[in-house]
Amino acid sequence: MRTEQDVVARTPSEVARLGRAANAAVRGVANSASLGMADPLEAGTEALVGMGGSGNFQQRYQRQLTLQHQQDVDAQREFPELYKWSDRAGAVGGMLAAGELRLPGFVAKAAPAVGRAVKAVNSTRRIGFVPGGFGTMGAVGGATIGATGQVVGDAARGQASSPMDVLDAAAGGAVSGYEATRGRPVFGAAVGSGVTTGLQDANRGVWPPDDVLQSAQTGAYAGQAFNGLGRFGSNALPTQAKKVLGEGLTFAKSWARGEPIPPFEVPAQGVRVNLPEAQAGRAGPQQRIDLSRSYTDGDWISMPGNGYESKFGWAAKPTPPQIRAASELAGRYFYDHWLPRDVGAFAAGWLAPPVAASFGGSGDEQ
Repeated sequence: MRTEQDVVARTPSEVARLGRAANAAVRGVANSASLGMADPLEAGTEALVGMGGSGNFQQRYQRQLTLQHQQDVDAQREFPELYKWSDRAGAVGGMLAAGELRLPGFVAKAAPAVGRAVKAVNSTRRIGFVPGGFGTMGAVGGATIGATGQVVGDAARGQASSPMDVLDAAAGGAVSGYEATRGRPVFGAAVGSGVTTGLQDANRGVWPPDDVLQSAQTGAYAGQAFNGLGRFGSNALPTQAKKVLGEGLTFAKSWARGEPIPPFEVPAQGVRVNLPEAQAGRAGPQQRIDLSRSYTDGDWISMPGNGYESKFGWAAKPTPPQIRAASELAGRYFYDHWLPRDVGAFAAGWLAPPVAASFGGSGDEQ
């Protein structure tokens, strides 16, 4: 039985060990959640306030950075399991935080222009949307960019891409792109990046879970960044550029669902049969469609004879002739309204996995 004297005698060492354990846990979480930037940030802050001895800022920074790295090594040596699981917790926590990033309300109130932009990029209001081909467009685009990114990344490292690595990168990109079109761009970027790394590691006869987790975390961070860039960047485009963007997306999506649209005017039997109101029975861009009163120029008419009016942006509205066309040609004329969130989703789903592979080391090990 421990006496009060024994407890008192052992308390200082126990408290010291608990303190070191807490420090190890914090370091594991911070280094992981920051993708290894916690030490440089802390060292830089310490150097700024004069810590690190004599010399200029760079000299003080290097001394403090060396000290931070040594503390990491000491923490891992004394508490290997605690540090490992803290590292994993930091990765998971970082991914969850990346998926929930929101602009603080006080920022929007302090800067009305920012608040309006946030409202625009987060809007879900559509006057109409054609869902067919949207998921395929995301998956095919993600697979294509994923495979291309693998080849380019390997070439930059001076090595030829193995067919399996390219296929695995395409698989991860397809998962990421598809999930993005389902309203989960950050989650999709994380999963797609993890899938790519996991498959490529398996090709080499290994499957380290921490490698997959780090890649997924990097993908989540990259996905959040590209999602924001895509949303705000597309929303800031000039009106004419938004029009071109919307029309281009509608064109690509139509092909993705197997409904071809020619990039120039061509005669089409499907148009003559299904949409005789279209002048001269031609498919292609900017075709006149006659109505009971007035007419409208459809942005696209597909080979099967469907008319599409592309819109982009949260404030887009149909004109009176377009409203009449949607009423008189119901089932043959459709609004296809794209939003900044769609561009953000594609940016995250298509670009995050290749970036995660470059920074996370996926596919580098031989």
